[in-house]
Amino acid sequence: MSNFTDGFGILPWNYEPGFFKRLFGHIPFSVSSECITYRNKSGILVCIGYDTLESIEQKGNKLIIVSEGQTHTLKYDNAAALCELIKKIVAEDKEYCEFIKLTSIIPEVGIAYFDKAFRYRGDPYVCAADYILYTSIRNGFTDLHFEPQQDFVKISYRCNGKLKAWNKIDTDNYKHFLARIKFMFGCNSQITNEAQEGSYSCIRHDVRLSTFPTDNGERVSFRFISTIKFPTINSLGWSAEASERWLKLVTGEPGLYLITGSVGSGKTTAMYATISELLAATNDCIRAVTIEDPVEANIEGICQSSLDTKTEKSLASAFKHLLRQDPDIIAIGEIRDAECITEALQAGLSGHMILATFHAGSPEDAIDRIKMMAAGNELILSGLKGILHLKLTYNGETACPFPIIKELSK
Repeated sequence: MSNFTDGFGILPWNYEPGFFKRLFGHIPFSVSSECITYRNKSGILVCIGYDTLESIEQKGNKLIIVSEGQTHTLKYDNAAALCELIKKIVAEDKEYCEFIKLTSIIPEVGIAYFDKAFRYRGDPYVCAADYILYTSIRNGFTDLHFEPQQDFVKISYRCNGKLKAWNKIDTDNYKHFLARIKFMFGCNSQITNEAQEGSYSCIRHDVRLSTFPTDNGERVSFRFISTIKFPTINSLGWSAEASERWLKLVTGEPGLYLITGSVGSGKTTAMYATISELLAATNDCIRAVTIEDPVEANIEGICQSSLDTKTEKSLASAFKHLLRQDPDIIAIGEIRDAECITEALQAGLSGHMILATFHAGSPEDAIDRIKMMAAGNELILSGLKGILHLKLTYNGETACPFPIIKELSK
């Protein structure tokens, strides 16, 4: 239900005058978040967009609107309140348009707009969703989290590898906001007791959505991925020595090469940059494919594929078919289980170069985790050729991934 008490409720609002009202010149009209519409005496639908509105005033029970040089007169008993409502919608529309054009939005300003959007009369949840996404992207957030508590929803974000608390919103606004977000990301807004995933493109970024049901409501996480190109390893800010050593390692013998690190350390970026560098070094004379869950960024010259458990498109079946298609490089978005690591190691032993990202605190931790995931020592020793570990170092608030390269076998 609407929190507004002026009688107009949630837009769109429709006015349907009765028989006697019509005798005194009242006509039906509608007020939505985009425009005011009515039918003229000829039965033609007239639409007055807020961006074309030049002036609006109330005289008695008349609402006089000037738009694109034309005057429109609408009758309504409480024309004064309606006039104020339309002025508010126009101001909100202008504020929204000005915000979207901003190229720099500090987090404090963005969250203030986000809070204010819930008091909008036109499209509050649409504006709130755009405000939070634009603010996150403009500030380089890699992740954004909404965590329902008993009486409120906590918002936090990750930037430069650091997780920071940001804001709180009430649970009622969160439910409506989440319904809008699910619609944008291609999820089912009616399903609240199952985990869902979706994607959305926003100002040259791919945004991934993940929802998960909890006792207090649905937990939501966003992952922001820039769709920029990855031309060279050197563009990642590594030293020339580290870049040269990594490229020399991956252009050696076939096998599995892991890229490890913590959340937000740049593992996927390093994987894409490595593939792009290898393609450039061979004038695109090698065939590279990726298997991701889902594809995180579109890279030119690479065949990319998303896993889908609903259609039984598992990693095991993907490997079986891809190995028959003569790829030179197979890249795995993330190794998550024993079946995945076993398939990757075996594919490496069959003469292919396998690149994969893997969550681990150090190269040694990565090896220990792989052993715990039921892969035999012999398979590891034969198939795993090298590890690139990305460790975030900080210069003030700026995070820089420091590469640690471990060569495991000749």
